[in-house]
Amino acid sequence: MKKLVLLFIVISSQLYAQEKRLALVIGNAAYEHSGVLKNPVNDANLMASSLQQLGFEVILHTDANKTKMERAVYEFSKELNNYNIALFYYAGHGVQVDGANYLIPVDAKIEDKIGAQFEAIDLNKIVGQFEAHQNNTNIVILDACRNDPFKTWSRGGDRGFKAVSAPSGTIIAYATSEGSTAADGDGANGLYTKVLVQEMFQDQRIEDVFIQTRNKVRKESENKQSPQEWSQLTGKFYFNKPSTQNSTNTLVASNDRAINTGQPKAINMNLSLQELIANGTSPVALIDNGFAVTQLLKEGMTKSDLIGITCGGGVLFDVDPDDGRAWIAAEEDQNRGMLANWEDAKNIAQRPYNGHNDWKLPNRTQLKAMYDNLKTNGLGNFEETSYWSSSESSYSNAWGISFESGSKYEFNKTGKKKIRAIRKL
Repeated sequence: MKKLVLLFIVISSQLYAQEKRLALVIGNAAYEHSGVLKNPVNDANLMASSLQQLGFEVILHTDANKTKMERAVYEFSKELNNYNIALFYYAGHGVQVDGANYLIPVDAKIEDKIGAQFEAIDLNKIVGQFEAHQNNTNIVILDACRNDPFKTWSRGGDRGFKAVSAPSGTIIAYATSEGSTAADGDGANGLYTKVLVQEMFQDQRIEDVFIQTRNKVRKESENKQSPQEWSQLTGKFYFNKPSTQNSTNTLVASNDRAINTGQPKAINMNLSLQELIANGTSPVALIDNGFAVTQLLKEGMTKSDLIGITCGGGVLFDVDPDDGRAWIAAEEDQNRGMLANWEDAKNIAQRPYNGHNDWKLPNRTQLKAMYDNLKTNGLGNFEETSYWSSSESSYSNAWGISFESGSKYEFNKTGKKKIRAIRKL
């Protein structure tokens, strides 16, 4: 096993040569005034060691008081200019007070709502550090809200964290849904972190990491816990990046999981679709192996689980309510970034692309769905400019949408706009 881990680390260092990854990991359990938690320190240690194997330089603090937490965030923030991937992970007590989220140091003595503002760490201060680094990939993971440590003054108030708007280039992931609590876990680790680390070692985009984590946590908690994310990522990111040197090679991580290197994922076709989904099989793998989107939806997957996955020659951005089939947006402008008038745009959209020849220009409803479901979530690598739809508004005008504001406009057909074609899967 030691040789296996060493092999993984050596190969990982080659795969991540183009990226500089930094992580700050904090786990608080031994609270002085609000009860001891079982697993946050174990979770922080597991996360730190896993991130190191995945090419991150890791700053780790456990059972940190307020001074240590503030200093750690300050030192972490100073280093962000030197890295293009940054991750903040916190496990421990957290509380929402009047719509603001606070991380609780182990020495906090919070007797009322005002005390939280002075004794705890405002999450917004941490998220705010990423706003100056919007060209980076920024990741915030919060395995907090394990229970309410302040029942004496917060009974009847808000439970769990409130959703925080993610800055551009950032994804914020919560162990459970807004206003809910997360399980501390029956074993050595909390349920969320245990599952999340397993998924991070798979060769899948970060969005699929969190989708698979959500599916498994829901299953293991009998739907009592449902992880959530809010994303403004502007590019693709893999915790465990697929090898491009040799598609026949298979890497094995230290947790003994096989990592596919670009070929369609092998799945056990002797299992039913329901069993495959229950086992956490990714929607990409299911679609690659012939399952239709309609089947996935029928077996309990939601549209939000599918949005943003790469399949069918592009990126899935919507599901047709009439037939349940998926709409796929081309991964890039088929005119290689050049602008085109409306008539040319329709012709360019029909060109063969990524092995398919049934592309077309989206109508304005489909283009708006593309904006709402991909662009606003940092998916699809769209530019903040206007894109053509196929919908005419008059003899001389056609509808387009600004991918900066999301507003619809009537443009003269002789004007020039960007193109992103679609097809149905």
